[in-house]
Amino acid sequence: MPDVEWSGPDGAPPDWGNQELATLVLLVRGAGDATVPVQSLEEALIIVNRGGDTGCQMPNGPGWRRVLDTAEEDGLPRSNDSAGEVEMIAAQTVMLFVREAPQA
Repeated sequence: MPDVEWSGPDGAPPDWGNQELATLVLLVRGAGDATVPVQSLEEALIIVNRGGDTGCQMPNGPGWRRVLDTAEEDGLPRSNDSAGEVEMIAAQTVMLFVREAPQA
């Protein structure tokens, strides 16, 4: 698997030539291999939405935890509960989700 993977909100590869493309999803894998002494992360997911409200297919299903939501005034999500298989993304926002590495 690649360390970085781009997709659209439907989970398919984005059409980079589409000028109407409003939502991009960036999946970063392997953050748990970092040498930074912080909580180990398996994956991080960044969703950038420059369009209207939209649903976004979460890669690899549920289990994501919200940690940033720019739709909120302070950037903190109203809830950091695990996201489901489809997450609603507010218009003109950026959201960050993390998936923690399993404990050994």
